[in-house]
Amino acid sequence: MAQRRLAAEEAAAGLDKPHELLELIGFASLADTPRASSAPLVDGLGEADVRPVMLTGDHPGTARAVAVILGWSPDVTVATSDELAALDRAGRARPLKDCGVVARVAPEQKLQIVEALREAGRVVAMDGDGANDAAAIRAADVGVGIAARGSAAARNAADLVITQ
Repeated sequence: MAQRRLAAEEAAAGLDKPHELLELIGFASLADTPRASSAPLVDGLGEADVRPVMLTGDHPGTARAVAVILGWSPDVTVATSDELAALDRAGRARPLKDCGVVARVAPEQKLQIVEALREAGRVVAMDGDGANDAAAIRAADVGVGIAARGSAAARNAADLVITQ
């Protein structure tokens, strides 16, 4: 965080130069840590021969680090939504065939990724709790809504609803 104090007469002109003469006043750290139940879930999926794919809005480096914490191999294949968006529908299936993490995913891209995973021959279960997840939940082979903190749209689109 940084600040710059402006005199009243400087206020309007100072807004045109937002980065000049800033004084560092501190740092803030944000963390969105995985739930304690997430790593055992990923491990259980692996034991059942189910290969999860994590979709996240995070930076690819952050996404990889979180995936490793959750049990993915350190050499997990990470794709970005921009890489996938540059491909046509059939072309998206190729990189997703062996992909473990898709980073920088915008809510509207979830449906495209579910469709591409299905085209890659994967049986897809999609879970989500928000209205922005509903279309992808509906398009998956198995749609899972999370009711505890979820929207009605996600629950209504789902084949299965987790209530706890």
